[in-house]
Amino acid sequence: NQQQKNKLNATIVLKKGASEIYMDDEVWQNIAGNPSMATGGMGDILTGIIASFLGQFKDKKQGLLSALYVHSAIANELARTHYVTLPTLIVNHLPIFITNLNKKG
Repeated sequence: NQQQKNKLNATIVLKKGASEIYMDDEVWQNIAGNPSMATGGMGDILTGIIASFLGQFKDKKQGLLSALYVHSAIANELARTHYVTLPTLIVNHLPIFITNLNKKG
């Protein structure tokens, strides 16, 4: 995957149980997430969150890693009460999750 990143001259997000992010000369792994996320449209929602965060964060790496974490952390919270975490549930809980993060930080 690092070879593909170099070949494409791009950042690669390999979405899976523990998503991998290939950026610059680094490889990151997002350990948040759960099986309830294995549903259609989940990657589309992740892409939207990434695009939004990249537009809001000055640091590309911080924006990308934060987007992956938030996406999975919301799903972890929802999995407590939902067998399947639908992408629309993540979108609906995004403002609540961000507000709670801001209160803690």
